[in-house]
Amino acid sequence: MNKTRLGISSYTFPFACGTNKRLRPAEPLTPFTLIDKAAAYGLSVVQIADNMSLDALSAPEVRRLKTYSQERGISLETGFRGIEPNRFMDRIQLTRQLDSHLMRCVIDTPSFQPSISEVCAILKAIIPVLNEYNIVLGIENHDRFYSHEFAEIIETVGSRHVGIILDTANSLAREEPIGQVLGCLAKYTVCFHVKDYIIRRRNGEMGFVITGAPAGDGRLDIPYILQRLRKEAPCDFSTILESWMESLPGLEETLKQEEAWADQGVTFLKSFLN
Repeated sequence: MNKTRLGISSYTFPFACGTNKRLRPAEPLTPFTLIDKAAAYGLSVVQIADNMSLDALSAPEVRRLKTYSQERGISLETGFRGIEPNRFMDRIQLTRQLDSHLMRCVIDTPSFQPSISEVCAILKAIIPVLNEYNIVLGIENHDRFYSHEFAEIIETVGSRHVGIILDTANSLAREEPIGQVLGCLAKYTVCFHVKDYIIRRRNGEMGFVITGAPAGDGRLDIPYILQRLRKEAPCDFSTILESWMESLPGLEETLKQEEAWADQGVTFLKSFLN
């Protein structure tokens, strides 16, 4: 039975991180304040994703971030967008410098959407470095590919250092329910993104709206998903709470609700993970 460790991400607090330019706080969260939040929750993992760019950190800041997290008992996971070969090695080195062993990656950027064969070739080329540094690259099941195509990528690459970041909402863009996604990807999962959601009819009953919900209040059977991953994932994995919250009219009320969603999600996940 696999074990899991609970953590938060910069996508647990996208508005506080300044992801939304219209509702950007004067002092957005930093990697250091995100670590403080995780420590206050009594968690052990922080995933710093592409909405809180690690690329912008200087070498002294990277060293300080590593020390800061270790002193607070927090394991770091890095996160980036894009697998362009000219940037991959720098990001692997940064992950290594932070003493992180999981590097999350979304394949596509606006300027680079490689084919499956191109993705496999790029990933195969970096396996020796991942092996040397004992880093697992987690490919997130983002919108463009179907679950079976992500499975094809992992099978073709054929390395225990390349797996799947299983996001519970992304594959809805391909009209794939979570049961279908688990059937294809649970056995490759190295990290689980908890992103709960609800589906409701539009006013006038013409069409549906899919939107986020606090973890435990939506349609996801999160205990069932975790039960499957504990049995089917290839190794121990992290469980990372994310938020899919819509903005409210003002910044202050948006940040307040975002914080409340995080509090509720952490409490819910702790209630059965512990």
